[in-house]
Formats: sequence, structure tokens, C-alpha cells
Amino acid sequence: MEISQPIEMTVDELNDVIKRHNGKSDNFAEEVKKARVKLEDSCVAETLAEVIEKESRIENLKKERQKIDADVERINTNIINLERNIVEHRRPADELNKDLTAYLDRNELQFETKENGYQITRNGVTADAISEGEKTAIAFLYFLKSLKDKNFDLPNGLVVIDDPVSSLDANSLFHAFGFMKERTKEVGQLFIFTHNFCFFRQVKNWFNYINKYKKKLHKEANFYMLQCEGNGGSRCAKITMLDRLLLDYESEYHYLFSLVYRGANSTNEELELFYHLPNIIEF
Repeated sequence: MEISQPIEMTVDELNDVIKRHNGKSDNFAEEVKKARVKLEDSCVAETLAEVIEKESRIENLKKERQKIDADVERINTNIINLERNIVEHRRPADELNKDLTAYLDRNELQFETKENGYQITRNGVTADAISEGEKTAIAFLYFLKSLKDKNFDLPNGLVVIDDPVSSLDANSLFHAFGFMKERTKEVGQLFIFTHNFCFFRQVKNWFNYINKYKKKLHKEANFYMLQCEGNGGSRCAKITMLDRLLLDYESEYHYLFSLVYRGANSTNEELELFYHLPNIIEF
């Protein structure tokens, strides 16, 4: 057998192969780890474009999720506000119904919520024929209710009530005064106009009480009247202090008698100034 190269070289090469083999055997776990890393890198390289695309989709989905979450929060807020408005809209109707029942001493007339307002029903059916007294009661109670509006500053506000007992019977008149007194007791300034002496008497007693305890209540009440006069052949009116006869007596008869007496002894020839005297005399 012919040997083409020295035996020493062949042995060295063989030993080198054995050494490298032994090195890999001794570090098998490490070699496996390196092989896995290379395999993973190869797999990643093959799927890198797909991974980038999916990561981009994930970011877009996150943005859409944030938008949806914001929409859900906005809708939930709207739901809460609508439910609160419904409750706030329903509560005044319930309170008005309670007041109307107490005011009229019957519960056939009711406020029903409808859209953004109210509908008045009688025994569950839309009320078509409402008497003047019922209209007065409804309007007056609704007005008193509006004094609680959050946009009205009651302690610093000014309230004007013009003859709220028109077309009311005696029982409703006392109800009207009671509601008015309770709902306006905290108002900053109150003006009350009336032609009804029974109602005026209730107001007068209330105002006299205020004046009696004005230091304690930090309020003061005054009384005035509109007095008709002649002015060049035409009627006019002026504001004057309330006649003492109306202020001092519980009955209006003293004042009415004084008007008849003054008319009988007047030298004024303007006839229109005395048109009211027949009614006063008959009264």
C-alpha cells in the first residue's frame, strides 16, 4: 500500500477531527442552544414581513379600541344624563300633582310628562274643558314651582304676583295663600297685587307679622294702593299709601262707606270718577 503523505500528518488531522467532535459532545447543550437560535432567526426572517404586518394591525386595533371605549363612555354619560333628566322631569310632575290635589281637594286633574313638557289630564284622559278656577290654580302652582328653578336666585330675586285668586272659591283662596306664603317666604323682594279683600286680609296679617318681627326676620313689609283720579277729563291712577281704614280694620266696609261719603260730598264734576259708587252702595 502506497502512502501519499506522511503518517504524522494523517494522525494529526484525525486527532483534530476527534478533538472537534469531543468539543461538540462536551458542549452539546450549548451547541443545541446555538442551533435553536439560528433556527429561530431563520424562522423570524422568513415571517418578518407577516409579523410587521400583524403588529401594525395590532396598533390599529388598539386605536380603534380606544375610540370605541371613548364612544362607550360618552354613550354611558348620555344615558346617565338622560336618566337624570327623566327623573328631574318626572319629579316636578309628581310634586305638581301633589300640590294640585291639595289645592283643589281632588285628584282628577294630573300633570303627565310628555316629551319635554307636560300634558294635563282629567281621570287619565286629556283635559279639554278646564274651568277658570282650575286654570288659575294650575297656572299659579306652576308659577310657584318655577321659583325653585336652579337658574333663579330666590334669596336675591324679585317676584311679582298679580291677583292669584281670580275665579277661586273661598276654600281655594286659603289654599292659594298658604302655597304662596310657603313658596315665597325666602324671596328677596315680593310684590303682591289683588282686588280681593279676603285675600288681601290674609296678606295683611302675614305682612303685619313680618313687621312685628322685622328685626328677627331681617325683612319689612309695606302697603300701597292704586287710586284713581281725574286728569283733564280722563281717568288715571297713582300709587299712594294704603288707606288707614283698610289697614286698621279686618273688614272693608269702613273703607267702602268712606268712599260713598267722600263721593256724596265731592265737588268734582267728572262723572267717570263716580262710576264705581253704585256697586259699592249695593255691596
